[in-house]
Amino acid sequence: MTTRLVLEYLVWVFFSSLGVLQIAFTRAGLRGACFFRSPRIGYAFGTTATLASFLWFFLSENRGRPGLEGSQTFSFFVLGGSVALAFTFALTSLLRGKEMTASEPGQGLEALRQATYLQALKVALQEARTRWSRPT
Repeated sequence: MTTRLVLEYLVWVFFSSLGVLQIAFTRAGLRGACFFRSPRIGYAFGTTATLASFLWFFLSENRGRPGLEGSQTFSFFVLGGSVALAFTFALTSLLRGKEMTASEPGQGLEALRQATYLQALKVALQEARTRWSRPT
C-alpha cells in the first residue's frame, strides 16, 4: 500500500460520493442539502463530479496492479464517503443557512426539505431537551 494510492483513492471516493449525494439530494427535493438552488445545476454538478473523478482515477495511470487490500479499500471508502457527507452538510449549512427556515422541520431526512442540517439538528436537540426536562 502506497500513501499516494491511498490519497488518490480518497480523493476519488470523496468527489464521486459528493457528486452522487448531490444528484440524490436534488432528486429527492432535499433543498437543505443541495449546493445549488437550480435542480439542473445540481444534476450537472453531480454528474460532472462523479464522471470526472472516475475518469481521473482510472485513466490517469494503470490501476490494474495490486495495491490496497479489501479491508483497506472498504475502510477508505467509508472514510471518503463520510467526509463527503459531512462536507455537504457543513457547506450547505453555510451557503443556505440564511435562506432556509427551520421552524417546523420534519423528521429524519425530511427535515432537509425545509432546513439545512445544522438548523434541523438544532431544532431536534431543542425538542429532545424539552422532552427530557419535563417532570414525570
